[in-house]
Order: sequence, then C-alpha cells, then structure tokens
Amino acid sequence: MVALINNDYFTNSLSLPNTDSGKPEGEVLTSLILTLQPTYLDDLFGVEMAEDFNTSIEDIETEIDDVPQKYRDIVFGKTFTALSGEKLKWIGLSSHGLVAGQGTTNKVSPLANYVYFNYVSQVIKSVQSIGVVEPNFENGKLVSPHQTCVSVYNAMVKNHLILNELLLSDTTAYATYKPLNLDLFTYIPHVI
Repeated sequence: MVALINNDYFTNSLSLPNTDSGKPEGEVLTSLILTLQPTYLDDLFGVEMAEDFNTSIEDIETEIDDVPQKYRDIVFGKTFTALSGEKLKWIGLSSHGLVAGQGTTNKVSPLANYVYFNYVSQVIKSVQSIGVVEPNFENGKLVSPHQTCVSVYNAMVKNHLILNELLLSDTTAYATYKPLNLDLFTYIPHVI
C-alpha cells in the first residue's frame, strides 16, 4: 500500500507536537496513518473502487504513466467543471510529491484531516484496565480540542463534497464509486 500522506502534513492548523519521524509520538502517528488509510478509502469510495484505486496506484512513485489518469486526478488534484456548470478545484489526496513534478510543497489532504481528527480523539483519552483516563497536567491547563477538531473535520467534509462532484461528473470513469460512510460528507455543527 502506498502511503498517501506522511508526518510532514501535520503542521499549521493540523499541528501535532513531537510527531517527527523517529520520535515515539511520530511512530504512533505513522502507524495510525497506515492503519486508517485503507478504511478511509473504503468508506470514501466504496470497497470495489478503493481496491481498484489501491491496485492502480501501487507503483505511482516509479511508474506514473501506468496509473490511469482518473486515479492520478484523485491523488494529485484537478480543476474541473461540476454537473452544475461550476468550476471547482479538487486538492487531491496527496500533495507531497510522490512523483517528481507532481503535487506541491503545500502539504494538504483531507486524509490528513481525517487522521488528525482520529489522532486527537484517541490521544486525549485512553482506555486503561481501570477505565477511561484523561491526562492531568500540574503546570498547565486542559483545553478542549473540540473546536479545532470540528474545524478540521469540516474542512475535510468540504473537500469530500468537491471530490464527490468530481466523481459524479464522470460516472463512466468512476462507475464503481459507492461511498460507504456518508458521515465523511456530513458537517459537524460548531458548539460554543
């Protein structure tokens, strides 16, 4: 499986402390990326399309010409005209340059938003044999990550809705597109 994102995506609004490669938290993040990506793709595309996508991009780093254009568009992004006639820009699932000359230095991906949301959800509380445990800080203040998580999740949803428009704009190329998890297309309301 080609990892579509890496730890470098977790900066700015997706910043996660101490998650550089080689650090324990970085290894946890890398493991989470590799664990969540297959489920994310199954939920986003449906199992049949996700399997075809994964098989088709397996050698994308070395044999880009062998990857169907429809999947290069999903990986690297595309500007397209939606069925409504509106011009939209899909940012892609991977912008970190899997292939020389592809992608950008601006590392953004809805998959990174998905991983961030899950990472923060799992790190804030952990289940131990005695029950659910929250970290306790002596010289700090616990602050809820709720608003940040909602914003990150909703940014992911916005991108998924654009991807949905791309996939529906060419039902011949994307005939097997059948998303399994419609929550990936549903905004979370902000609660103050």
